[in-house]
Amino acid sequence: MQQIRVEPFNNTPINFKEINASDFDGFNVEGNGKTIIEPHNGYISDSLLDNIDLYKSDTTVINASVGQGKTTAVIKFVEQYYKDKDYIVVIATPFKSLIEQYENKIKEESGLDNFIFNYQDFENGLVSKRNFKSLHEKPIQLITINSLLGNPGEIVLKQSDLKREYYESLIEYANENGKKVILILDEIHESIHNFKESLIFNLFKWHYVIHKNIILSATFNEASKVVIKYLAELTDKNIKILESARHQIEEEKLSDLHLCVYDSYHYKANSQTFESLFIDEGKKYDKIHILSYSQKLAEDIYKSPLGKKLADTFKNFNLCISKNNQPFDKTACNIGTVFKTGISIEDNNCAYFIIMPPKSAYLNIKNKGKLGIFTDGIFNIIQAVARPRAKANIYIIMPSPEKLIKVPQLPENYIKATSLNYLPFDNENNQAAYYDINSQDSLLRLFYTNLRENQESGEQFVTTNQLNIVPIFPDYEKYKLTNGEKFYRNYYEIFGKNLSDYIYWAAWNNQFVNCRLKSIIKASSLFITEDYVQNSFDIYYKSVFSASAFFNMNSDKDCLTKFRSSLFSNNIYFKSSHKEDYSFISQYRNSYFEKQIISFIQRYKRPFNFDIKKIVYPPNGFEYIKENNTWKKKIANDVDISKETYLRLAMLYSNEIDIIPENLKEEEKNLISSYKRLFAYRDILLKEYVILSKKNVEHLPIDKNIKFKPEHQIELQTIIETIKKFDKNIQAFSFLQKTKDLIPVYGLLKDLFFKKNKPTNIFIDLTNKPVKAIKSELLEFPKKEEYINLIYSIDDAWLLQSGNIEWEQKDVIGEYTNDPFYGKY
Repeated sequence: MQQIRVEPFNNTPINFKEINASDFDGFNVEGNGKTIIEPHNGYISDSLLDNIDLYKSDTTVINASVGQGKTTAVIKFVEQYYKDKDYIVVIATPFKSLIEQYENKIKEESGLDNFIFNYQDFENGLVSKRNFKSLHEKPIQLITINSLLGNPGEIVLKQSDLKREYYESLIEYANENGKKVILILDEIHESIHNFKESLIFNLFKWHYVIHKNIILSATFNEASKVVIKYLAELTDKNIKILESARHQIEEEKLSDLHLCVYDSYHYKANSQTFESLFIDEGKKYDKIHILSYSQKLAEDIYKSPLGKKLADTFKNFNLCISKNNQPFDKTACNIGTVFKTGISIEDNNCAYFIIMPPKSAYLNIKNKGKLGIFTDGIFNIIQAVARPRAKANIYIIMPSPEKLIKVPQLPENYIKATSLNYLPFDNENNQAAYYDINSQDSLLRLFYTNLRENQESGEQFVTTNQLNIVPIFPDYEKYKLTNGEKFYRNYYEIFGKNLSDYIYWAAWNNQFVNCRLKSIIKASSLFITEDYVQNSFDIYYKSVFSASAFFNMNSDKDCLTKFRSSLFSNNIYFKSSHKEDYSFISQYRNSYFEKQIISFIQRYKRPFNFDIKKIVYPPNGFEYIKENNTWKKKIANDVDISKETYLRLAMLYSNEIDIIPENLKEEEKNLISSYKRLFAYRDILLKEYVILSKKNVEHLPIDKNIKFKPEHQIELQTIIETIKKFDKNIQAFSFLQKTKDLIPVYGLLKDLFFKKNKPTNIFIDLTNKPVKAIKSELLEFPKKEEYINLIYSIDDAWLLQSGNIEWEQKDVIGEYTNDPFYGKY
């Protein structure tokens, strides 16, 4: 592993979803605003008690940071209500693990062991109609939010009769006995899906016994505001808002954050990368915990040889996933999915690993969006990162970011620092805009308005005709509840379109309250040997990109950028054929390696270039050879692209553009102009620098005899400097380090445009004075359509540049009729 120490930027305030009075038009918000609560010694429980009238009927919203003692405050509320026998406290949470946590803490801190009903008694067979009354008499009811709303889950169509009857009889019991119900909903952001229109009536059944709602979360989202409105209808539309500002916790509790870049397309449970992190890195600590985005991956790791090593190394090692119904074990090391929220990791000197979804979740249409426990996006990440309560080391394992999210008041070195010398963030195509999370409502409202306007003619038909089935387009609030969060995740990097992009931004800009970025870790290594580079690239491409449509749908230049940055997200060790040991190489530091990257993209984007295929798979270009009646794939040979070929193609692609499009980047415009002018020197040399022999044969002077005109000298120096500045690929070649001496420039121009003839003596005047010169015979340039374009990206790149276009392959497939595998790989 390579650990790159970094220093995050501190000038971006922590951006969080605020809850404001303006979000609740038509409701009665206490004080027409909100109460800002300040933590005491990092906690808010005392402040909440001072600012909440527990006996006033309203819907109280508590928007406070993770780790500030919300749970402790709830238990203090419970104690107060218990002392007054007129109340039943219903605590509803998204997860069973949170129910367990509340039960344990209430017992530990309040000693109310015999006064708690735990919803899980249903599953344990401890609830029947006969004991309803005794269970109703328990003043503390712990249930799940989906149970409260009557959500039966994905398999069955309705909630069990026993649960439904229990809640209805509890409501009846409260009403008949004059009990006021206090409904406390924790981590409400995790339960938005329960508040769909078909289930909301189950909530409204409580309307005549609900006295107060208390809603808590550290990560409210936009949809949760609709839920707050639903709940406030049960308290005569009265709302009270309490909110704490977001600040990082005190230094002694602040964890160190490490981003571990792992660009594998799929994760393998027994991978060397995981072993290096969990075992080699994990051994530095007393305990480790591994939160996996996927149940299957967690289970696979647990059952793999790596899992055995983890058990041998850390002794007590617990698999906790919903599948095995095993909770998080505070006494053990844990791997699983059930502790992304609601669980406090209180261990000292522990390592906490978070495995984010792999590249396949973003690059492949089939797997796109399969994000496991992080399906709901950035709020899941904020909650997951915040699990450690003591100082720990947090390792987030994730694919490299695709785009750099910029920040307001961009620091001068922001792009350079975050690029780490290998991520292509200086390219505007790889940058994303920043949006304040509190602008989400206006963004969605505009989207919804446009969507609604597109339905107007259809709605007009419905309103002007008597239909037997009358469809209703959802109003804005209902649309926000069901589709709002999907909208943000689908369209905005800052809101979780790509989770790696968000994490990278949040880490660099100190957005996590409990940790600060300390390092970027290149988690895996590639060992590549000269003469086997193309073969190694084939293997890497297959493991990272083979199921991705990116290389078919994007320009040659963008594909080169993506492949190079992905390669260098690993530690690359290269061994030259004349050396015994591998050496670590960085981007643009090894000419041979860089040329092979260009050659690889050439192969994949122009597979019909048979001149190159014959070099890669000699002698006939076939990828397979038959040995003993078995087809065997050949090892790909390395391809050494020449500087002259690269420049000729750059000139050809630039010269075909008559008017440079405005939407091209400035660097691309500069390159196109420079390469067009460079190409013009083919004619300039022929027109202004040719020497005619006595026999009227055109020659060019030898290098040392060239004398450029002043205007050409200035222009050539400018062209060369511009190319060196804006064309990064030119760094793969030895390219005119000094431009003040134009003799090498002249030599390059001759090599680009003219055949390499030997200098001969020619006679140019009546005295037959000999002059050494070279016959000026023009070279035939390559056919540009058979080669990649690395100078600019165009809008319809996949049509004009892709080498994988179906009609192009049909024209050449006949030449490979004896290759049974052609077109299958």
